[in-house]
Amino acid sequence: MTAFSQMRQAFGPLVERGSEWLERRGVGSLGPRLKRLAYEPGREPVRIDDLVSPLRYDILVRERHFAFLREHRALAAEDFQAFAELSRSQPYYRWFTGVAIPEFRPEWGGDAETVIASHDRRLHQVIAMSDDLERNGYDPRRPILLRTGDEITPTTSGKRVSAGIYAGDGCHRLAWLRFSGVTELAPGTYRVHRARQFTPRDITQKVLETMEVTRRDYFSFLSLGYADVVLDSEEALLDHVRAAAPGRLQELRDLIAIDTPLLASP
Repeated sequence: MTAFSQMRQAFGPLVERGSEWLERRGVGSLGPRLKRLAYEPGREPVRIDDLVSPLRYDILVRERHFAFLREHRALAAEDFQAFAELSRSQPYYRWFTGVAIPEFRPEWGGDAETVIASHDRRLHQVIAMSDDLERNGYDPRRPILLRTGDEITPTTSGKRVSAGIYAGDGCHRLAWLRFSGVTELAPGTYRVHRARQFTPRDITQKVLETMEVTRRDYFSFLSLGYADVVLDSEEALLDHVRAAAPGRLQELRDLIAIDTPLLASP
């Protein structure tokens, strides 16, 4: 590892926190520029579905919210409060209040009124992001940030995943790209933070604990990272991996054993 890479590794998290603070306060493009300096450039294509499955079910929840927003964009413009109320019946609201606030933004929680205000504020942000992406497309000058490590440790839920790179910052934009039919992040459109030791976040487990995910939906999601087709049953997915990628079979079995007690029926 070069001295510059070691410096990136050491100062990346500090720069990320500072750049996010600048972005939240609308300080021009300084935040994204700092991130480009702090992280390695992407050097090879990365399948989006490999970033989604098996640890980031939340990206699918965000993607479905972009579909909901597109369907109801006129209502959001004409009567935001009506749109916000309708949004509170959607899976995105359950994810936002039950997973996103506790995991990513605990300061946005509190009493019911505070949570609703936080959700409404997030809706305004997502609408602005969606409008910009629909109008201008994805801007690689504000790259999605991925994460890896010299050593990848199991998640706190006990999952060992053989993937070498993981979703980090920019998951709403990642969800929008998938919603728009993009299947890969091209080199130069993302950057990577490399830690000495990295523990991936298992947001899927938190989603399963908080939301009702059926077995069919779960195995369809899991197949995104373990098959080249969507398979909605445990048997079909295990059979596929047994034939196509037997080296990943035990990893898949272990994931299923951890997650399936949390699934809704059927």
